[in-house]
Amino acid sequence: MFLRHRFEKNNLNSFAALTGGLSVSKFYSLMEKKASVLDDQNLDNWDMFFLFAKMNFDSTGQDTINNMCERIIGREKKLTDLICANFKIKDLIAIKERMIGSGKIGGKATGMLLSRKIVENIIPQTYLKLEPHDSFYIGTDVYYTYIVQNDCWKLRLAQKNDEKYFLAAKMLKQKILNGIFPDTTKEQFRRMLEYYGQSPIIVRSSSLLEDSFENAFAGKYESVFCVNNGNLDERLNDFEKAVKQVYASTMDESALEYRLQRGLSKSDEQMAILVQRVSGLKFDNVFMPCAAGVGYSYNSYQWHKDIEPNAGMIRLVMGLGTRAVERTDGDYPRIASLNKPQLTPLTSTVSKNQYSQHKVDVLDFDKNIFLSVNLSELFLKLPEWYRRIMLEHDYETETLLKEQGKPEEILFSSCENLIKMEGFIDTLRQLMSVIQKEYNYPVDIEFTCNFTEQGDFLINLLQCRPLQVGGIGAKVTIPDIEDEKVFFELSGGTMGGAVSQHIDIVIQVDPAGYYQFPYKKKYNIARIIGRINQYFKNKEKAIMLLAPGRIGTTSPELGLPVSFAEISNIKVVCEVSYKDAGYMPELSFGTHFFHDLVETGIFYASIFEDNNTIKFNTDFFKNTKNVLLDICTGCSEVMDIIKVYDMSNLGLFLFSDIISGRTICGKFKKGLLK
Repeated sequence: MFLRHRFEKNNLNSFAALTGGLSVSKFYSLMEKKASVLDDQNLDNWDMFFLFAKMNFDSTGQDTINNMCERIIGREKKLTDLICANFKIKDLIAIKERMIGSGKIGGKATGMLLSRKIVENIIPQTYLKLEPHDSFYIGTDVYYTYIVQNDCWKLRLAQKNDEKYFLAAKMLKQKILNGIFPDTTKEQFRRMLEYYGQSPIIVRSSSLLEDSFENAFAGKYESVFCVNNGNLDERLNDFEKAVKQVYASTMDESALEYRLQRGLSKSDEQMAILVQRVSGLKFDNVFMPCAAGVGYSYNSYQWHKDIEPNAGMIRLVMGLGTRAVERTDGDYPRIASLNKPQLTPLTSTVSKNQYSQHKVDVLDFDKNIFLSVNLSELFLKLPEWYRRIMLEHDYETETLLKEQGKPEEILFSSCENLIKMEGFIDTLRQLMSVIQKEYNYPVDIEFTCNFTEQGDFLINLLQCRPLQVGGIGAKVTIPDIEDEKVFFELSGGTMGGAVSQHIDIVIQVDPAGYYQFPYKKKYNIARIIGRINQYFKNKEKAIMLLAPGRIGTTSPELGLPVSFAEISNIKVVCEVSYKDAGYMPELSFGTHFFHDLVETGIFYASIFEDNNTIKFNTDFFKNTKNVLLDICTGCSEVMDIIKVYDMSNLGLFLFSDIISGRTICGKFKKGLLK
């Protein structure tokens, strides 16, 4: 009932709800032109400044723009300089008019707005392919007010103490979750929800420190979907819970550990919030975008010689984009290099099926929750034209099942025909290229895409931040080495830039032994890796970890379920394939896990049995002592699974040249890097 409706003047019986992503976005774009949502009221000095600028912007100049940026944009100087260079006063006034409270809008909101404005200013024809946005911004002062009024301030100060850094955070998080908002703030929340009606929204962190040139904070803070179904009081209650959840995520252990590692534990972290309408279509009782993904203007994962790193790449999924930014259990996004989008290492239909998407993240209107649903469950709700664009049949498996008298449709999402859709890949490449040029730095973006049966599409640019890739253009000369001294040699399949690294410690998880180890005990392997990681903290040892399948998964049947904190002191991680158990490295470039790797300078390599691997000598350490028990007592049960080798004085080096794509690890002459 609360959705926007379309009335046809020539048909008095026509009054249909707007459910399509394109039609809804056009409505809100028109609405934005007709009226400003929030009136200027309860004016203080902050509001008066913007009211004056609004009334006199024709006669004010660059100084006013700079002053406005200082008041509402985050602290990152490079980003604020870009805002000042690309925005006009009316653009900044438009941001202020969609703010709840005062203060700054934070890094995530800044990146989203800046990237859109760059595209609009420089390539206006491509900008026409962007879906208009109608975001709101909850200013940092609202967060400060909430902390003070809920008696959290003293605890917040105590949490800055080294001894109470983690302990006080737990208490502070609970107080934040149980707090209440002032009535004036609640009223602004209510008016915003009245504007959105029953359109689903997402409440996203936009702290002053995140999405900057120096710190990404990728995945460290919460984003919470609000299905936004029900009466206004119910929707307001759900929205308030979502905002509190984002505020409380500043005290999550992963965020605290990240700030500690980056030297930000004493920094004044203020949380703004970006509220965005979820772009998408309604399919029966579920709502989702046609597709979503993440894109990178520079592709440091060159797994094939025809891939051009400067062309960029995307990770693409069906439904909500949560599966594009996380390493999801049992699912793989579609990865495409933008100069060769249909190039894939998967040759058979069976392998395409195995390493594709089988679950879809949606918003369920009946249950009023975010859900991950099996593709087989969602299939019947999808129109034929949509299936044709996003899905493929595993005909080989279907034939086998038919021969066995068990006919069944086997479907998976490959996004194949979306990648082939005229203009789609070119549009993504153009907009990332121009943003990178203006930033003078590689960028990564998050986006959704909605399209029609006729092939019309709009891209919703949701987020943009500087991309940490490391070693771009650096040349590494790889010394000569005898064949028998090579541990592994790769052609592509790495991330982390150019590397010349001496290796002191090698941790190797035996694939066969790990596979045969009891399922419930596999988590113990990850915990022991964490103990080894902690043992070498501050010992200035360069450590390399090799493990089967995915490192950082939550499912032991797919690989090693370590948290990032359990590998934080490791310099090199290698994911090793093992077909007998189905362990397969994932091209995880662009996930939150990836950002953790590159920001801490961890080099990544994938070692495939028959793909990018030129050589992999599994018996390389056959005559080397396993020193596991010297490091971890009580680990005799896993001596055959976890091997730890001290190579400090044995001349083990890793070289990786980003230009040629060649990576080699082996025993070289001592003193190479002196």
